Amino acid sequence: MLKDYLLCYDISDHKRLYRTRKICYPLSLGGQKSALHTPLTKAEAKKVLNKLLKIIKEKEDKINIIEIDPEPIILGRGLPLLFDKGAIII
Repeated sequence: MLKDYLLCYDISDHKRLYRTRKICYPLSLGGQKSALHTPLTKAEAKKVLNKLLKIIKEKEDKINIIEIDPEPIILGRGLPLLFDKGAIII
């Protein structure tokens, strides 16, 4: 089952950054430079993480794959926006 993930990275070397982007961008629906909205299955998320771990240097670079909760918590006076089923707002 597909789940939404926020895939974030901070890569210090240009060559590793290019290789990381080459893996991440085709999977994403969009985002901002190094923070991408990515729908994946749990198995795909593990596979992507394993690919990225082969590229990065753990002491210099950082990667986060965060599962996005389908039911957001609203703090303060905000109201949820209701959209048609299947609509994605980025």
